[in-house]
Parts: sequence; structure tokens; C-alpha cells
Amino acid sequence: LLIPNLISNLPADEETEYGLNGLAFLDETNQPTGLATVIDPWTSMAQGDVWKVEAIYSPDNPITLASDTVSATQVNQRLFPVISQNDLRDGVCELVVGVRRVSNVGGDYERSPPLKVLIKTTRPGGPDPDEKEPYHQGLAPIEMERDALESGVTKDYLDDNNGVPITIAPYENMRKNSTVFVLWGDLEIRLPLITDAQVGKPVKFTIPKNLLANLPPANPLLLTYRLQDVVNNHSAATAPPIFINFSPSLVLLEAPVIDKADGDHQLDLDALLGEDVEVLLFSS
Repeated sequence: LLIPNLISNLPADEETEYGLNGLAFLDETNQPTGLATVIDPWTSMAQGDVWKVEAIYSPDNPITLASDTVSATQVNQRLFPVISQNDLRDGVCELVVGVRRVSNVGGDYERSPPLKVLIKTTRPGGPDPDEKEPYHQGLAPIEMERDALESGVTKDYLDDNNGVPITIAPYENMRKNSTVFVLWGDLEIRLPLITDAQVGKPVKFTIPKNLLANLPPANPLLLTYRLQDVVNNHSAATAPPIFINFSPSLVLLEAPVIDKADGDHQLDLDALLGEDVEVLLFSS
């Protein structure tokens, strides 16, 4: 069985190297349609041969997806069965073409080698609960340390953290081998594939300093993310953004030292009795 919209080269830890996503069941205007497939003509193809396409999710339990009898005009021609999405549930299955020749009425079907595919039609992040808003209302914004949110990302911050730690909250339809793309202003940063152990948990990652240190400053900088799963389904929209001050070359002065301040860095003005206070500033 041939499928034009087949996704190939899935990661090695998947059960198969091929996959189908939600777009395979949509037409050019994104309207629902069936899955387009192709059956090549077989040796000694004849009028009256019966063919069928089966899906096997569990051994010895095939589901017939499409079937017909070869007409005179179809002999030695390709066949183009269309399979309803309702007949193919998400999961891993084998797709097989069976042929019972007209010369073997009532006999067994000859079957093709199976095409093993991972079917996943759901979007990472799930449907957007409010499509009128410009961002996906079902996704949480990126989480960052309070220091970065309040004081911005400076050279000191990049040096201290060797980058910028972020957290992506768990999301609907989270799955291993999905990808988070962080949008740092105009820069798109691809995070490592999500592992089985991370599914259902916050994804923590430090954006490396070397990716950010030479970028131009931006005040404010828009920071958001989008999602892509193992078979190239995409999130319906990007997550609601956060805004930070980004000055990768800015070096902040150290906190001043105030003479006569107590251990809690507080001054008792009454006790000073009008005396001057000396403040020491340190340049970097």
C-alpha cells in the first residue's frame, strides 16, 4: 500500500519509522476528507479479482477499511481507495492489501507485506479553547526565574546561569519524541526531544549562553513557544507570551555598601542624630 502523505524517518525508539498525522485526513482547504492511498497493479491482475485494504492493530484481528472488485477498465491500472478517518484510530497498526483472484473464488487472499504506521491525529496542546484570542489559551506561558522577570536578562545573569533557565508546563496530548520550539524574539530555538520520563511533567531547559550572548538587546523581548509532535502535528497556535528586558552585554553594578546600616541593611535615622551617611559604590 502506498500513502502519499506518509511521514517517514521517525525516531529509532518508535515502533515504526512511518507515521500519519491529522493533515493526512484533510483536503487542501483543511476540510475533513479520507486518507488517499494507492495500490499498484499486481501480477496477472484480472477483471473480477477482489481486493481489500486491512488495518491490523492486534494479531488475528484485521479491520477491513476498503474493498472492491476489479473492473475491466481497472486491469493493470493503479487503484486509489480512500479510507475514512473513522476507520483508523490513533495508534500503531499494520496496513495490508489482500487480493483474491477471480481464478480462486472462495479461496484465500494473497497479502502484501505490511506497512506499519503510527497514526496520531491529535494536536499537541489540544484544541485552542478560545480561537478568537491571538495565542493558544490552553497553553501556559513560559516560566522563568523571578530575577530574570523583574530585573531582566543581563550579561551577569547569563554568566551566573550559563544561559537562561526556562520551564514549559505539561500540556494536553503530550507525548515522547515531541519538540518544543522556543521563540526568543525572532530567534527560534529547538529544544531536545521530549522523553518518556518527561511526559506529564514540566520540561526544564537552560537556553545556552552562547546562543544569546551576541544577540541585540530588546526591551521588551517577546518570549513564547510552539509545539510539534513525532508525526508533525503542530499546536493550534503559540502560547501566550511573556515579556522581559534583554540586555546581554549589560553589566550591573554591585549593590552599594551603606555605612552605619545594621545587619539587615537598615538605617535608624533617629539614632543618626543628623549625621551624614556614607555610601560606597563599586565599579565593575
